[in-house]
Formats: sequence, structure tokens, C-alpha cells
Amino acid sequence: MSAVVERVINGVCALAQIPLALQILGQEAFGLWMTLTSLVTILTVADFGLGIGVQNAVSRACGQDDLPSAIRAASTGILMLAGIGLTLFLLCTPICLLIDWGAVFHVKDPILYPLVGKSLLAIVAFFSLGLPLTAANRISNAFQMSWMNNIRGILTSIVTVALIFISARLKIGFLPFLIVAIAPQAIGSLVQLIVFYRRLGWSFNFLVSFDRAFAPQLFRSNWLFVLPNIGATIMGLAPAFFISAELGASALTSYSLIQKLLSLTTQAQSMLLAPMWPAYTEAAARGDIGWTHATYRRSLLASLVCAVVPPLSFPLWGRWVLHLWTHQPADSFDLTLVVVVSLWVAVSNFSQPPGVLLNALGKFRGQASYGLISVILSVAIMPALISHFGP
Repeated sequence: MSAVVERVINGVCALAQIPLALQILGQEAFGLWMTLTSLVTILTVADFGLGIGVQNAVSRACGQDDLPSAIRAASTGILMLAGIGLTLFLLCTPICLLIDWGAVFHVKDPILYPLVGKSLLAIVAFFSLGLPLTAANRISNAFQMSWMNNIRGILTSIVTVALIFISARLKIGFLPFLIVAIAPQAIGSLVQLIVFYRRLGWSFNFLVSFDRAFAPQLFRSNWLFVLPNIGATIMGLAPAFFISAELGASALTSYSLIQKLLSLTTQAQSMLLAPMWPAYTEAAARGDIGWTHATYRRSLLASLVCAVVPPLSFPLWGRWVLHLWTHQPADSFDLTLVVVVSLWVAVSNFSQPPGVLLNALGKFRGQASYGLISVILSVAIMPALISHFGP
């Protein structure tokens, strides 16, 4: 129930952000915002599967009624993620500041041009800070208390839209807008971690529960998850990156708007699937295979109804909704682009239920091999297709 409320409010807030952002930024800066946030999603693989490892380890400990092991896994994972976040920030800082990113993305606005590298660094900084804080989401999921994640998501979305609305009135610049749009997520995760630990009566002295012997095991058991995660991240990032690199940031706007609207179906699906991941892991630890089989079949049917059929029908009504939402002419959204993105989202959504089950059971090898091969082939042909056919 909390997931339903969270997805509805998140969806409404996400839709409300777009007209406000377009009003503040304009076409080119809006496309740049989409490009930079998409580019940084590649960093989601930087945890080397530790986030998933923490969730699965805590879920198994719950299934075995072993609370000390759950505390050890959580504290060890948080400290390891904090170290990765600091290292990531130090490595990315010179890359963000020394490369002429304005030229990379063909930015034409002279005011916007020098801000591109600094804006990218700001996104990297908040991502690095938030990396250990994401453990709060994983641990909440592992205890099947994902309603805490949902409450945090609701509050974060509302605060973000409110800040963007105020920013629109104040007519702030691109870099302050960027910080306003991304800061609430990190702050919300920090508050959730504090609340969650206080609720469980756990100590905030992570060093006491850190287990050096357990840390390599946590990494080895889940490092293969990094490969399919890299593949999914690249497939989310590559279109935005190559469209901006080949055609300029302004060419990304239509694609981003179509993608964002269709992502509502993915969000509806994740509302159903997210709680199943830790439940599958705990059920496996308890040997309850019958429940796992029945739940998986129901997840396939639910995904078909809420996340596959709507994207497939989107070409029939999508451009009209895009017009009502953005006040852009319906004909400005190319029908071919609408059809292609709709098919892509439908196929992607249908692949999620087996992915969730395999991940929950720690079965990463197959996804790592055939998934990565398909991504390499896709990325190899994408620049040529974009330069020839457009977005």
C-alpha cells in the first residue's frame, strides 16, 4: 500500500518537474540536465555489487534468525561503500574539471558552456556521498520493511518539486538548479538510515561491527552482479549520451520526454517486484520453494498487465498525452521514435521478473555473459544509427 502511494506521488511529482524545469532551463539546458544525469548513472556499478550483497546477506540472516550476522553484514557493507564513494569522488574530480565537456556535448549557450564540467562534478559529489547511504534502502528491503523506503521517496519527491517550484520563481541559474534537484535524495537517504538504525536499536558505531574476514566474502559472492548491472546502466545511458554527442543536447529533449512518460509503467512494475527480491532470498533460505514458484508466476502475469501492454499501446495515445503534459505540439514527437521507445520499454519490462528472481537467488553468471554480449553489440551500432536516422 505504501508502494502504491509512493509510486503515484513520485509519478505526479516527476511529471510536474518537467514543465517547471523547461521553464527555468530552456531546451538546451534541459537536454544537458538529462544528459548529465544519464551520464552519471554509469557510476551505479561502482559499488561492485556490494549493495546487492548486503541485501542478500541480511535477507539470508533473517531467514536463519541470525541477527548478529545481519548487523555484521550491514555495518561491513556501509563502510566498504563509504570507501568506494570517497575513492570515486577523488578519481572523477580531475576528469570533470580537465575535460572540455561543453565541447563534448556541443553546448552553444556561452553562459551554460563553462558550467558543464562543474555541474558534472556536483552530480558526482552527491552520488559519492549517497553511495553508503543507499545501504539504508537495501537493509530496509532485507528486513521486508520497504515501506520506510517508500515514505522516504514520498517526502523526497515532494520536497524536490517544492524546491524546483521556488527555483522557477527565483529564476536561478543552471548549477544551483542542478543542486536543488539532486540534493534532497542524498539528504533523505541519510535521514532514513538514522531512523532505521534507531528503530532497530542498532549502534551507529559501524567500526565495532566491521568484519574484515567477511568483507572479501561479501565481494566475492556478488561481484558477478556488476556485469549485468553495467549492461543495464549502459543501455540506460548510451542513447542519451550518443544523441547529445552526435546531434547536440537539444536533440535529446523529445527522446527524454517520451522515455520519462513511459518510465511510469516501469515504476508501477517495480512497485510490485521490489518487495519480492528479499522475500525470494528469505524463502530460499527457509526452503519454501512452492511459495517462490507461485509468486514468480503471479509476477509475470502482473508485469504483463501493468508494464507490457501499456507501452505497446502507447503509440496510439502517447503523443496526445505528451502534448497535454508539455504543451509541445503533438507532431513535434516523431511517431517512429515513439514506437521504437515503446517497444524497447515493453521488452525491458517483461525481462524484469526473471531478473529479480535470479538476482535474489544469487544467479548472476548467465546474465553476466549473454547480457554483456548483447550490450556490446548494441553500443557498437548505436552511433551509426543515430547519425543516420536521428534519435
